[in-house]
Amino acid sequence: GPLWDFNLSLGNADYLDGWDPQGWYYPLISQSDYLHGWYTRLFQDPQFRLLYADRWFEFRRSTFTTERLLKVIDDYAALLDEAQARNFARWPILGRYIWPNWYVAYTYRQEIDWMKGWLNQRLAWMDDRIAVEYAAAPPTFNQQGGHVETGFILAVDGPGTIYYTFDGSDPRSLTGSDAVHRTVLVPENAAKRVLVPTGPVDEAWKGGATFDDSAWSLVTGSPGGVGFERNVGYEHLITFDVGDAMYGRQRGCYLRIPFTIADGADQFDKVMLQIRYDDGFVAYLNGTEIARRNVAGTPAWNAGADDQNPDLVAMEFEEIDIADFESLLRRAGNVLAIHGMNVSATSSDFLISVELVASTVERQEGVPAVERYVGPLALSGSVQVKARSLVGGSWSALNAATFAVGPVAENLRISEIMYHPADDPNAEYVELVNVGAETIDLGLVEFTAGIGFAFPSIKLVPGEFLLLVRDPAAFEAAYGPGLPVVGSYDGRLDNAGERIELRDAAGQVIHDFRYEDDWHAKTDGKGYSLTAVDPASIAPQDWGDKSAWRASILPGGSPGFDDAGMTP
Repeated sequence: GPLWDFNLSLGNADYLDGWDPQGWYYPLISQSDYLHGWYTRLFQDPQFRLLYADRWFEFRRSTFTTERLLKVIDDYAALLDEAQARNFARWPILGRYIWPNWYVAYTYRQEIDWMKGWLNQRLAWMDDRIAVEYAAAPPTFNQQGGHVETGFILAVDGPGTIYYTFDGSDPRSLTGSDAVHRTVLVPENAAKRVLVPTGPVDEAWKGGATFDDSAWSLVTGSPGGVGFERNVGYEHLITFDVGDAMYGRQRGCYLRIPFTIADGADQFDKVMLQIRYDDGFVAYLNGTEIARRNVAGTPAWNAGADDQNPDLVAMEFEEIDIADFESLLRRAGNVLAIHGMNVSATSSDFLISVELVASTVERQEGVPAVERYVGPLALSGSVQVKARSLVGGSWSALNAATFAVGPVAENLRISEIMYHPADDPNAEYVELVNVGAETIDLGLVEFTAGIGFAFPSIKLVPGEFLLLVRDPAAFEAAYGPGLPVVGSYDGRLDNAGERIELRDAAGQVIHDFRYEDDWHAKTDGKGYSLTAVDPASIAPQDWGDKSAWRASILPGGSPGFDDAGMTP
């Protein structure tokens, strides 16, 4: 039969187990009929099964979310609600078996509810079976892409070992042995000495000189955290309870963790401090400060944190790159010292738990940059994140999301268009400017109409200009070297005018307007550029109006600078 006959829709069949939300359909029918068995053969290919799982879970994050599908049913049910009474009056089939229906409903509402219930069960079954039979469910992100502020903390969760990329490549490009070799220099449950000070302590406690900590409490065992919890929250992270010494008495606590490393620090590509803290801390490596949070100035023995760290955040490792301090490491006699601080002596909880992790990266030439996830990631620019878990030697399905970081759509504007040069037509250019007060990263910003260009990761400070050109050689011949050219675009600007569209990393429209060649005669082949009157204040709907544009002050335009206030 034709391909479209091989379907069962929402349990609406009393044959071939069509009413059952569990089970696959294709094993129940003749393979010779079912397109000569090609469908079954596809699922014998592990690559196809993985790609099938990729697509399924991609849809489950978007088009096929349970909420969206149930809303589609509700919307159609509402649309038909006024007519259904007349329908069933004309064809009174409620409460009767009509072939090949399996379920017999007595009301319109029962029909809708049964359909929604069946779909809920079917989605849950497919989620489970695809994860078991084809590929494990993908890692999850604390936000599935979209617009975020600069410095957004991306947390990834999932079973096994999670690998991710920021360049749009598939983490499966990591083949053979691990590309990232992780060495835990200080595990969370490392032996440590702890003191809740009752007065000043010699500065040598920070590890910069010999110090006798034998009178401090020795803490061993897992999980390894130091703190207290008077309610519920941190108790599963705490090995040594300092509640009696701190609550109502003292805001601070000292930790000293001695450690050695097998080889020199120059073997490591990265060293990270991973720390759970409530509410603040200053960390020292061999006497030198390497990191702090929520603490200003030089903290005294009885100092407290300047701000709270919310409990849900405090329970997760914050990963801090301390690459600038790798040279402090030595083979033996290292001390990681932490001054942990509570915001108040009467705070109901306190936590310090820390790891020091080093990693080396081995990459074959041409293999994309695949990283092992070891803790939350701070995003400084727009990226496409792809992540998979490696579970028992098998890859999970893929999670992919694009993050548009910072106010790019709000701050990036076209400021000048040289669409019809007087001499060499290849000397076209488009100028853009950051009209905001914050540096923006243009990664994944793209011209999608008029010209074609996808921006790499480029930082643009407030007031800074950049240029895209038609032909770099022709542009330099016309304007000279040293201008802020970041690339050449595909296509060319139409001398008769055309539509220009620019979108940010998340697909939000930054510009969508049409310029015309009859707006200003001087810009149409006479050597002047089309210049935005005030890029910072033009309303989105006005970019396609003549009043938003003027001819440049100087012939040739003003590539890379603002000609406002100049005289011809």
